[in-house]
Amino acid sequence: FPEPVRKAIADVADVLLSLHITTEGIPNATARRERNVIEVIFKLNPDDTERIRPAMRLVFMILEVVGRLKLTREAREAALRTRKKVEELEFRQHEAERQEAAQNRRLEKEKKKQEEVAGMSREAQIKYKNQKQKKEMRKKLSSGGGVRRYVL
Repeated sequence: FPEPVRKAIADVADVLLSLHITTEGIPNATARRERNVIEVIFKLNPDDTERIRPAMRLVFMILEVVGRLKLTREAREAALRTRKKVEELEFRQHEAERQEAAQNRRLEKEKKKQEEVAGMSREAQIKYKNQKQKKEMRKKLSSGGGVRRYVL
């Protein structure tokens, strides 16, 4: 930014929460993607008029400057690469959280089943363990982990 804009930002730095400028758009409440967005968020009280004026002056200065700016092809490509990296990281994080939640559900289910088994009679526990072993053996054989015999 030019010096006057940097000075205006410094003047309202205590109330400026974020400044986001993009040509890619951001999703809004109506689930449309608005293009060419300048989002400036301030933390102000409605009755604090002496802080509102410099904040609004900053918004208009940014509008003037951004309207004249053009990204070079290299800068645009770098921004697109960065956006892709961020999207990929967010996807990986979301996927990891989803897998962790699924693992927690499986562990909770197993724990609940173990508590059920602990409340059973001795014979019922033995029967349950035998059934579980048979199930594991079938699973192992069907997945190729067991020994296979071929008759010629």
